[in-house]
Amino acid sequence: MQIGATAYIDYGGRHIVSVKQFKGCDKKWAYMYAWQTFVDSHKSFFMTSGVGVFGLVTQPDPDYLVGVVHGRTGQREVWSSATDTVTNCTSAVGDIALVTDDKFLQVYSQIRC
Repeated sequence: MQIGATAYIDYGGRHIVSVKQFKGCDKKWAYMYAWQTFVDSHKSFFMTSGVGVFGLVTQPDPDYLVGVVHGRTGQREVWSSATDTVTNCTSAVGDIALVTDDKFLQVYSQIRC
């Protein structure tokens, strides 16, 4: 089940990636999905998904990442590994490297404790 609000990576004035956090079976996961309109642009990209662990909900950045998975070039969906973080404050962390445009973009979903 999804927990927290979906985050979006924007580029060129539009959403190109959705980043969500899921919880179930005493685990948490991060999930990223590249939008079809972006995929159709034929830009070279790769995405990385992970779960950020926060000591405080008010922190701007996580203390560390777990479950990090690096997608293949052009891979449209990337799930993190399952993480043992149900007792922690966490968010999904997603980043995309736009190889064609020499850009790196990152976003965190809503922190959930």
